[in-house]
Amino acid sequence: MKIVSKKEFSVYPEGTVFAEYKPHKIGSIEIKLDTEFGAVSLVPDLDDGSYFSWDWSIGDYTVKDLFMIFEESDIKQMMGLLEMALKHKINF
Repeated sequence: MKIVSKKEFSVYPEGTVFAEYKPHKIGSIEIKLDTEFGAVSLVPDLDDGSYFSWDWSIGDYTVKDLFMIFEESDIKQMMGLLEMALKHKINF
């Protein structure tokens, strides 16, 4: 994974897995639906279990805002851990 600026993040393509980043704290893990105005959260809604896609704008962020980008190896590792949890019913 890597930390990028707003400018760098703005050119990442649809399908990018990311989180807003502040030192030692990340926001919800999201997937970009397009390059400017859409994302979907990987955390289901607490009320109905649906996955929430939302409109957002890169323009709402400042030049000081940072984003954590999850690379393919990070995503595969997350998937492996989730598969292990399902297989073994592991509760962390």
